[in-house]
Amino acid sequence: MACVMRTYNIISNGHYDPKIAFGILKGILKDHPEKLNKIKEVMDHCGEDVPSHMDDECDLAGEIMQCEVKYQKAMGMA
Repeated sequence: MACVMRTYNIISNGHYDPKIAFGILKGILKDHPEKLNKIKEVMDHCGEDVPSHMDDECDLAGEIMQCEVKYQKAMGMA
């Protein structure tokens, strides 16, 4: 997962940028505004919950995904 996040610059030099992640999803979900709003909530929550920097980018990607799955389940999205 870290490789995908690095490709899209969501993770760069151990830093997580939720704004870039949301920008990418905005383009993907442009025809589904209701999903985009829910995803925005998840990303806002995880942007605060996940460390913005970790030396190990694989661990950082794991933290991001764990948070998103957990919060999506809590919101009834998964």
